Amino acid sequence: MEGLKSTTWISNENSTKDTFTVNILSGNRLDLERFRDIQDKPGREACSEFSSLDINDLERNGYKSLFWETSCTLNDTSIRIIQLAIRGRDSLYHLRKLWHVPVEPDIYSNWQKKMEKISVCDTRWNRKRSIRVQIFKLKNGFELTLYQSCLCEIIDK
Repeated sequence: MEGLKSTTWISNENSTKDTFTVNILSGNRLDLERFRDIQDKPGREACSEFSSLDINDLERNGYKSLFWETSCTLNDTSIRIIQLAIRGRDSLYHLRKLWHVPVEPDIYSNWQKKMEKISVCDTRWNRKRSIRVQIFKLKNGFELTLYQSCLCEIIDK
């Protein structure tokens, strides 16, 4: 897809059955509800049991967002996904944490809490005004840096 930048981190233990993905759709003007429908459609069509539940739809740093969780049973396998979509000034940002393996409640809760804090910020602002508040060390040598709870950059270290 033109205008799509996507990065996926996979688990050392579970490979592609435990992933975190960041998608940036440049210039994409899709309505957030329509985007969610597109994301949920494969599960609705393929899963024997499927649910898609709102976590919240807050404004994050002045930008509209949808935060939701999906559960699916596919061939007797449980799949759980936490998704966050944010309509930025120029792009749509989509973050997805997927487990195609059983996930412990505390791990699930921690991921939900971390994703709850994420928003986007306009990188055209003066970054010196931003305060770095948290760095997540990601697999494959990447760092996710949050500035005042804004997803500003992913740095390849």
